[in-house]
Amino acid sequence: MIVCINKMDEKSVKYNEERFVEIKKVIKKYLFTVGFNDRKMKFIPVSGWTGDNLVEKGPEEMDWY
Repeated sequence: MIVCINKMDEKSVKYNEERFVEIKKVIKKYLFTVGFNDRKMKFIPVSGWTGDNLVEKGPEEMDWY
């Protein structure tokens, strides 16, 4: 399963890796409890508004991914 974590461009997030990891942890735990295999999940930080990691690779602020 591919899980896209959107709104990475939002002003309070600013492509922050720590915020991505925090959200990923919560979502991963939830998906596991409803029956998804957490070892088969791939998480991708994206910005639907700007197309980062959707249309093309994200900006320099997201070099950590």
